[in-house]
Amino acid sequence: MFNPEENRVDYGKILTPPDGFDLGFAIGTTYSLDLNALVGACMSLGLGAETESKLFDNKIFMLDVLRKACDKFVLFCEAGQIHYPSKVTPLFALLENSVFQVALKGRKTAYPSFHPKFWLIEYVNAKREKRYRLIVLSRNLTFDKSWDITVSLDGFVTSEPTKKNEPIKDFLEFLLNYLPKTESGRKRKSEISRLVKALDYVEFRTEHKAFESVDFIPLGIKEYSIRNYPLFGKNKYYELLVMSPFLSKSTISELNGRWKKSTVKPALFTRKQSLSDFNTDNCGNFDVYCLRDEVVNGETNDETKYERDIHAKLYLLRDGFYSDAEVYLGSMNASHNAMNGNVEFMVRLTCKRKYLTLESIKKQLFCGEYDDARNPFEQITDVEKLSFEAETEENLDAIIKAICRSNPHATVTPHDDNYDVIVEFGKKQLPDNVLIRPLFSYGEKPLAAVVEFNGVPMKELSKLHKITVRGNRKTVERIITIPTYGIPDERYDAAVAAIIPDSKSFYAYLSFMLEDNPTFGAAEALRILAENGENYGVNGKVPVAALYEKLLKTAATDPKKFDDVEYVMKAIRNEDIVPNEFAELFDTFKKAVK
Repeated sequence: MFNPEENRVDYGKILTPPDGFDLGFAIGTTYSLDLNALVGACMSLGLGAETESKLFDNKIFMLDVLRKACDKFVLFCEAGQIHYPSKVTPLFALLENSVFQVALKGRKTAYPSFHPKFWLIEYVNAKREKRYRLIVLSRNLTFDKSWDITVSLDGFVTSEPTKKNEPIKDFLEFLLNYLPKTESGRKRKSEISRLVKALDYVEFRTEHKAFESVDFIPLGIKEYSIRNYPLFGKNKYYELLVMSPFLSKSTISELNGRWKKSTVKPALFTRKQSLSDFNTDNCGNFDVYCLRDEVVNGETNDETKYERDIHAKLYLLRDGFYSDAEVYLGSMNASHNAMNGNVEFMVRLTCKRKYLTLESIKKQLFCGEYDDARNPFEQITDVEKLSFEAETEENLDAIIKAICRSNPHATVTPHDDNYDVIVEFGKKQLPDNVLIRPLFSYGEKPLAAVVEFNGVPMKELSKLHKITVRGNRKTVERIITIPTYGIPDERYDAAVAAIIPDSKSFYAYLSFMLEDNPTFGAAEALRILAENGENYGVNGKVPVAALYEKLLKTAATDPKKFDDVEYVMKAIRNEDIVPNEFAELFDTFKKAVK
């Protein structure tokens, strides 16, 4: 279950629909977000994990994936924690109606975080039968290579109602509060509300025989608190394992003092940096472990270096020698903020002692005994000897958090052949070291209560805005979502047209769409895009005759694909790209299949 060598989980695979099923609707949450990672998640949700990763670079392939997935998922993330990508693609425009920020207010900490890592996915087959999957992670939707942990539960429709899913329903209803009152927000609200009702008749099952029951804990909403559970209750414990990348002295000190002094010392797995101000009074009862430096500073097969450390949140608790184990996993760090203000999502699993104890889970984590050469961990025998340079840079994230909590909104109005964009912030006094611009536009402007962008082309309109915060020694770039009113519907057609700017690209798209196998179709599309104009059609035009056979086969085997082709043709609206000869032929086939 917990062996880092044998129990690897592929993020893409756990999102992939079961055999015979397709994506119905998905709800995801993350603290931080990489838009390219979200594109990869869409690939898995829509096409399956077996899709070759190299297709990620195929704009024709990704256009089809995102266009089909954009209305079938919603993702919530912490406000101000969308990473600015190294390369901005028009494809991101297809995501902006599905990504929403959560800016928590009125909590016990100055800037509480929306921190859950969660997916609820509905799958549907040809018979309209439904399956569900609940995924709780410690990992964000980014390309971070740190060590994380995941639990995935498949859900099945039952004839009897259940109360077991009430915490999930409460969590989903909480998310509804962060949908804007826009058309896209209303659509997502309808889908989430539908799934809330469906959960009354869904049973989530654990596949592993060791686990007997499962409970869901959405911390930070309503009455849900980790202190309502034995992990942070008042009783002393017999065995305890804590794995958390970030710690608070108060939290660990509390757990340190609740040990029954059994023969098995509690174990703490964390990052070395998190122990910089700890001493024996805080954690003296714990055996403390951290990843070895050579693991943290790892190398890939191509000798590319990257840093990886613990990011998993895992807790094991046993009250006595004969007691069953309780396993808690999810997003909650062993920190003050996680327990007092943040929104988190955890799962509690109960397990028989014969399957899981502190010693057995340590052996799994060590890949054997502690002195095994494969053991990625080292024991820290004296935490007081650990020293790290103090962070002196100002907290630029706090500036971004404050901006996101100033109730920004934007309005788009036509201006000649382009548009004016007015972005308004609720606060009149804003930091002067911040720049802002629409994601697809150029020319940043200083942040102010009102910021105007004039003469913006349609293809550059967006609900996504780039924020640049300049500190004394570093600069932070993030993307924030701003509720925007007045963006014309044609804007998203413009994003499609940007991916298919000429007849060769259109021919590549057709070759992809009309191919049975997505991998083969994508490879053919790449070949066409790499060739010179004379090799793909007469005078650069789409070779209509060559497409006749493919259209005929598609009409007989999968006529629904014609809807996808028609969508792109309408979005392009350019005879130089889609010749009349092809349009007439396609119209004939459309009428025939109807």
